[in-house]
Amino acid sequence: RSKCEVLRSASEKVLDRLHAEDALRADVDALQVARLVGGVATVADDGGLDETSVRAMLAVVLLLTIAGTALELVLVAHDEKTEQC
Repeated sequence: RSKCEVLRSASEKVLDRLHAEDALRADVDALQVARLVGGVATVADDGGLDETSVRAMLAVVLLLTIAGTALELVLVAHDEKTEQC
């Protein structure tokens, strides 16, 4: 099996559990996660990034996958900034 197939299979197992617990957006699937993680891996390899940088990028992927869309996060941040003024 290819690296992509292994990653997708592993992602499916994790995502199935998270979906069952309603801990993950319903529209997230294993192929999307595999592509995102693969993209991070490519950027990390091509850019020679250290582990800290890669972990930060993966944390963003995780937040967007679990918490909602980028637009939702921007709106929340905007609301918080507005409340502080």
